[in-house]
Amino acid sequence: MRKREERFNWLSMTPAEQLHVIKLCRQRYLRKKRQAQSTQTEEIPLHTPQQDLF
Repeated sequence: MRKREERFNWLSMTPAEQLHVIKLCRQRYLRKKRQAQSTQTEEIPLHTPQQDLF
């Protein structure tokens, strides 16, 4: 999940800057993964009125 600037400037970055970008990408990935996980648990209703009909 690199940003546009990070992709275009990758070859001109120093190795230290590249490592920093990799760490940022890892953080972005984990943040997105946690956000998706929390929305999945919220979408599943535990009790709905429709279930009473069965």
